[in-house]
Amino acid sequence: MSVFNRIAGTEEPKIPVWPLLTNFSRLIDAEITMQQLAELHELSQAEVIELQSYLVAISSLIEADKAELVRIGMAQPFVTDYAHARINVKVFPLMLRIEQGTITESQFRAKLGLS
Repeated sequence: MSVFNRIAGTEEPKIPVWPLLTNFSRLIDAEITMQQLAELHELSQAEVIELQSYLVAISSLIEADKAELVRIGMAQPFVTDYAHARINVKVFPLMLRIEQGTITESQFRAKLGLS
């Protein structure tokens, strides 16, 4: 199974996108661990690895945005929040598109820089 396919609903049990996004943000905020996230969504070890690859890609996007914001002169306290907001604007719609079947896994991975 894959996280992508479970969000898309092509493999069971389906993972509803909003609870996953909520728990994903809790993971990023260190409110829960990856193990707890895995338990909440009944993720296999392979799915955890897949999700971790998405996390690494998203973290890379955030760091690239932060570096660019600092380069153009934004104040450091503002940079992290702004970079996170920009990534949320990119990632959340992609997750919804997975659920709606309007993006393929290869397109999703390419938008995260994983292709």
